[in-house]
Amino acid sequence: MPWMECPRIALPGIGRVGVFGIAEMYGYDSDDEDSREWFPNVERLDGFSKVFGVGNVFVMIPQKEGYSYVGLECGCTWDDEHGLGFLLHKDRLVNIGQADAGFSTWEAYKDNGTYERKSPTRS
Repeated sequence: MPWMECPRIALPGIGRVGVFGIAEMYGYDSDDEDSREWFPNVERLDGFSKVFGVGNVFVMIPQKEGYSYVGLECGCTWDDEHGLGFLLHKDRLVNIGQADAGFSTWEAYKDNGTYERKSPTRS
């Protein structure tokens, strides 16, 4: 699915990452020629279609305030193997990372307060 066909509700949450937030997260330097090849200069939100596209949309079981979390699994120019993922709740970006951030429920459970760590058994 091309980026701009992504549901409009996801745009505000993803837009809050900032235009250069993703490139900075991966350590790309706009002054470096190799970085520019993999991550061209993006000046507007719709420019992200140059560098990634949504492959899968996941409506998750975890919910908060009556709304499910939505995950986006994306392909991207800079990481063919691991891709890019977003976890959203309503219009809020909860997590961004490799593609598994778009389909792993752990961050959703942490965000809604229902994630529990199992305590080690004591002898």
